Amino acid sequence: MRVAFLSMLLSYFVVSHVHAGVIFQEDFESSVPTEITVTAGAGRVGTQTYSNHGFGSWMLENGTPNAVTTLTLSGLAPHTSIDIGFSLGIIDSWDGSPDTPPVSPDIFNVSVDGSVVFSETFDNFDAAEQSYVPPAGVELASRVQLGFGGSFFVDSAYDMSKDPTFTNIAHTSNTLTIRWFTSGAGIQQFGDESWSIDNIIISINNGSTGGSGTVPEPTSAMFWLGLGAIVSVRKRRRA
Repeated sequence: MRVAFLSMLLSYFVVSHVHAGVIFQEDFESSVPTEITVTAGAGRVGTQTYSNHGFGSWMLENGTPNAVTTLTLSGLAPHTSIDIGFSLGIIDSWDGSPDTPPVSPDIFNVSVDGSVVFSETFDNFDAAEQSYVPPAGVELASRVQLGFGGSFFVDSAYDMSKDPTFTNIAHTSNTLTIRWFTSGAGIQQFGDESWSIDNIIISINNGSTGGSGTVPEPTSAMFWLGLGAIVSVRKRRRA
């Protein structure tokens, strides 16, 4: 019985060290960290009324057509996958996909180590004309004035951390490069769209966190109660 309990306790201890661990977080409230690089035309801006939808006071806005935001991390502990969370602002004249070029398509992309994991069109005028269908809880605001659209253009906001696309992305390298960028004929031709990101959070799964992360400690009540039970059993047997 004691062996079985010890086995169960050991299993719990091991599991407690393999759950997801956060290795990077950024909300741009004070600066753009050195792990993030941006191209010309990108920088911190006040969030206006995006702040009513989970954004902080500041976010990283990117102009078009060629703006790229890159996050580079190194020294990651062993892992099998990553989770990517971020808030996304779709700002100004996004025209979706079905219109005749060069008006569209307007595409937003995310890549991991050079492989595209997300590529969808967005439209700030007609929901039927964007390829992205946000899962439940992702869409925060749709085609409304959030402080950037002026009298004609409108804005949208999304919590991409709730999109399963960004959960359990296969990854094992001890370095990680994530890029957020746009593409499409509409983006390249007109460049009257912009976008923003905020609340970035990157986690690794199935390995104790290291590098930029922290190692979780087995401090739950179950652990200490179990340890106490073992000590008690051993004392009784000695008596």
